[in-house]
Amino acid sequence: MIKLAIGLVLFGASLVSAAVLPHIDVRAELPSPECVNAIKQIGLYHEAYDASCTQLVYDCLAQVNGTEGETADLWSVTSCTTAATCQGTYWTVFLAQCWNSDVDDASDLPHLNYNIYANIVGDCAWQEGGCSSTFQNYVDWFYGALSAVDATIWPDFSTVEANWDYIVGWTLTGDTIPYTNFDDWLHYSYTT
Repeated sequence: MIKLAIGLVLFGASLVSAAVLPHIDVRAELPSPECVNAIKQIGLYHEAYDASCTQLVYDCLAQVNGTEGETADLWSVTSCTTAATCQGTYWTVFLAQCWNSDVDDASDLPHLNYNIYANIVGDCAWQEGGCSSTFQNYVDWFYGALSAVDATIWPDFSTVEANWDYIVGWTLTGDTIPYTNFDDWLHYSYTT
């Protein structure tokens, strides 16, 4: 009889504990399959991976999603503009749209912030007629952008050179790139 009573008490206790379920939070919304694919493309450009580029992309996305100050104007953020040069404009814009639905398609984004271009070319940007970016300007700007995001991984020089060559090849402006051609590349190249 005592065993039966103890068994009934334990059975009753198990029913009470089963009735008191823990609070379960609602499952977080998962990114779309397209955004998951875009995340897999971070740091890839022309089938080559650059770990240093991922640092620029992550900083760009922090700027876009409000972590570091929300903006939908990618080409007014140095890390976004620089990230586009090392992973292409297509994935940079697509990822930004995954984080912030207010980001326009590349061709509809505002023009490149001229202050960013001035950071690339230096004081000559403010002279009458401006000036074009050289390869050395681009190298200094790229490494400076990595420094600004406290990068811990640095690219091979050949990777930076290849990124420049892709842009020069698209703009067809010779060895230098004027502001308007770089701005056009950001808006219309859709480089993956």
